[in-house]
Amino acid sequence: IGTASPVTKLDVFGNARVTAPDSIVFNLATGETFTIDNGAGVTLASNVTIGGLLYLDNGNLSVNNRTLILNDSFLADAPYALNVISTSNISIGLGDAGPFGTLVTTGSTAINNLTFNRNGQTLNIGNNLTTNGTFIHDGNIAFNGVTLDIKGAYTPTSGSLIGNSTSILIISGSGAITGDVPLSGTLGTLEINR
Repeated sequence: IGTASPVTKLDVFGNARVTAPDSIVFNLATGETFTIDNGAGVTLASNVTIGGLLYLDNGNLSVNNRTLILNDSFLADAPYALNVISTSNISIGLGDAGPFGTLVTTGSTAINNLTFNRNGQTLNIGNNLTTNGTFIHDGNIAFNGVTLDIKGAYTPTSGSLIGNSTSILIISGSGAITGDVPLSGTLGTLEINR
């Protein structure tokens, strides 16, 4: 697991609960739950992998210019979210290969790289999101009622971009698009400026 500060509580199963201002400097293995219970939020101090559920019970998790790898599921009680900046990287890996949940972010509407590697599953985007770097998905990306702006390289290996009548898909910026852009459902607006 690595090291944890005195305000991080690890139970006998390896699950962690952060209850005071802290920064994360450790990884959690598959099946280990990480709960944020700190209204002031928690900040990544390095690149971190969370192998079990990430639960934002009371506070945000600030990714900053780090990489957050989530290998299980994600749950955020309103109004909490992943606090990101334009150089944040989020990777959702195989882990249990089951449903992930809804990705909700705050801070910047743009991140650097986004990877979703769950063939046959769907990543729900909960708010407007721009990917400036590489965007790769092996699974569906649903962006119902929000704007998804792909500014960097785009590689879909399986799955579709799924919208609804209020969804906005923007393909702008630069970077290679590998293969077709797989669309499913409907779109309110499609803007291509590349």
